[in-house]
Amino acid sequence: MQLVRYDEQTIKEDTYFEMIVAAMNRDAMPGADVQWNVKLEGRQFDVVISIPNGPYSLMLVVEVKNHARRVEAANIEAFVTKGRDAKANKLVFVRANGFQSGCVDVGARHGVDLFELKLAPSDEVTF
Repeated sequence: MQLVRYDEQTIKEDTYFEMIVAAMNRDAMPGADVQWNVKLEGRQFDVVISIPNGPYSLMLVVEVKNHARRVEAANIEAFVTKGRDAKANKLVFVRANGFQSGCVDVGARHGVDLFELKLAPSDEVTF
């Protein structure tokens, strides 16, 4: 696990990756409330986004993984259960190193959007 210097502190690379995803969503959705590292229904979520929509609020939950191995379909299925328990309206899974076969089918079946995010060596974000 690598460590990253961030604002005079050393943080884990996984934490930095989660914070990047939260910041990207905060920038992309100015009217939304984007929070990082949130507990809902006793479960931890990497990013939670609340979007006001008239008298309602829509909630998106985001799982962020920055591990060397690819995500398995079972990880997507577990996230579906976790997100539904929190009553999320939309589930999003962001991964640094791709998804194993079967993940796309599981994601499509359960309405989970899958994204691969790669940070370039210059820290330039590509999505």
